[in-house]
Amino acid sequence: SPDVEYPASACNSSGCLNSNWFSIGNGWGHMAVQDSNYSWLIKCIIKKVYPITIQCLGSGHGMVSTADSTGYNICGQTSYCPKGDTAIYIFTVLPGNTITNILLNDSNYINHIQPVDHNTYSLAFSVSDTTTLDATFSAIEYLLTVNTSNANMGTTIGSGTYLYADTATITAIPNHDTYFAYWNDGNTNNPRTIVLNRDTAFVASFMQQYRVEVLSSNDTMGTVSGGGTFDIDTEITISARPLNRYKFIGWSDGNTDNPRIVVVNSDSTFTANFAPIMQYTITV
Repeated sequence: SPDVEYPASACNSSGCLNSNWFSIGNGWGHMAVQDSNYSWLIKCIIKKVYPITIQCLGSGHGMVSTADSTGYNICGQTSYCPKGDTAIYIFTVLPGNTITNILLNDSNYINHIQPVDHNTYSLAFSVSDTTTLDATFSAIEYLLTVNTSNANMGTTIGSGTYLYADTATITAIPNHDTYFAYWNDGNTNNPRTIVLNRDTAFVASFMQQYRVEVLSSNDTMGTVSGGGTFDIDTEITISARPLNRYKFIGWSDGNTDNPRIVVVNSDSTFTANFAPIMQYTITV
């Protein structure tokens, strides 16, 4: 029924304190004014009160409270507000979560909420009828992307979608003759454990390795050193050491430097050639 006012008068005994008061309870409002003769003029206002039911989906990700009791979760509860008053509710989103929808009597109100701080929002509306307020909270999904700097050198695993504070393991897998060097942030752990709190991307860098063989054309004439597996663009030194009565005469590619500096950029083989030192007999 509409709000109505009923005037009445009453006599108060001498000595009562003057008072003006107003309260709402169970739908009744009362206003009393005392005149100089200790006579009361009382207005009884019947004011309709409507229930507001708070429903939360995903309440583990957020909470709803009233403006004067922030921090006290009222999800699943019913409160009451007089007709025509403004109801104010506070929505608090827990870390790693978001508020995805607000329904006021099945009408979408998500665009009506106002930010209070980085994880708190408010909604104000005028009460005109029985109201159901539905709030939907959900966890934020974070994208983890794991790539390789060169697919010919290696692959990676661990990409996917994760929730806030989830733990993920990323791994770099080198191909033949390569090895994992580092991630794009400089970390060299492989495999590596990641705790997600935002969208994150990692790139694995690999290094190419080549095999350098250093051989002797005749082990009875001389020995060699300097062979092995090396990173690309590494400078190495190869050497040939002739045995007694033999001499080094050059490498298989025609180079005669000994020792010799080589820049590694492919699998390579270097063979050291030796020859006898000519000896002559002189008879006197």
